[in-house]
Amino acid sequence: MAAKYKMAREQLANSLQELVDEELKKFKSKLTYVKLKKRINNIPKGKIIDADSEDLAEILVQHYGSDYAVKVVLKVLKKIDQRSLAEILHHEIKERRKYSKQEDDETDEDDDEDETDEESTDEESSDDDDDDDDD
Repeated sequence: MAAKYKMAREQLANSLQELVDEELKKFKSKLTYVKLKKRINNIPKGKIIDADSEDLAEILVQHYGSDYAVKVVLKVLKKIDQRSLAEILHHEIKERRKYSKQEDDETDEDDDEDETDEESTDEESSDDDDDDDDD
């Protein structure tokens, strides 16, 4: 879970760094009143007004969680006419998740192999124990 949090924070920070000062100011302004899912509150303006892109990414992920923070940023980028940046972020997140999923699958396969190795070692041990009974 921490890896997902870190990945989202880094990707958001990278995207927000692409905004010039005036665009970042516009982003923050829209962020404070963009329409969100029910029961989810916008980040208070006072909390983000002085935040740079790194701090803002951290605040976003802390406030909304990794997945929803990405959705909010994509939505706000589109609202401030930064569609190309939103598309780039969407593509990068998708690719990283795909890559991360592949790593998880490979790790699961390695774990399965380890379990198989342990089972065969256990079987060999019990075979050895059977030999002792024959004496």
